[in-house]
Amino acid sequence: MTYQFNTKLEPFARGFLGCDAGFKGKKIAAGFYNLLNEAEFSFDKNYLPVAHAKNVSFVLSFGTSIDFDNDTFESIKKNNPDDAQELQQIVDLLIPHVGDAVVWNEWMPPNQKQLAFDGALWGGDWMGHAVPGLWNVCVYGTDYYREKIATYRKINTSDEQSEFYDALEITLDAIDVLGKRFYNMAEDALKKTEDPAAIK
Repeated sequence: MTYQFNTKLEPFARGFLGCDAGFKGKKIAAGFYNLLNEAEFSFDKNYLPVAHAKNVSFVLSFGTSIDFDNDTFESIKKNNPDDAQELQQIVDLLIPHVGDAVVWNEWMPPNQKQLAFDGALWGGDWMGHAVPGLWNVCVYGTDYYREKIATYRKINTSDEQSEFYDALEITLDAIDVLGKRFYNMAEDALKKTEDPAAIK
């Protein structure tokens, strides 16, 4: 079942709940795309590009779980009384999917759960720390991985595998959106700055 909302708040939650998929990974990817496409970001010239989404109570944390900040939610609801009813509906629908036990443990095979429990797989719980060649997406670009996805779609053809590849493609689309937004923000900052080091 999918849900559509009139509110423009909580982009991750709306993307997740609006995705018609049986595979939770695809719903998470849709939420991730919506978040990166709509959320307000900050850009600090003194640091590497980092996305700090503002005014959202649902986010994907470390790639392992959907996190919910109730204090942020209550503040958003208080400041947007016209959206309060829909916001509460969003929370009620998405809360069952929040937490490591729902996402991380659901996907982990038993032997990996045991390794994590024994402390032998610490890096795995942070996802990116345990992914060989994580930064290759920055080296080769998203189209390189789209080609790989297209190749393996022809080999792995079940419905669940198809939705898995859909999730990967949506995630690549989200990375492209984020890169474009950062580019535009940096270009806009460059036009306004008088700092010679920044211009150089």
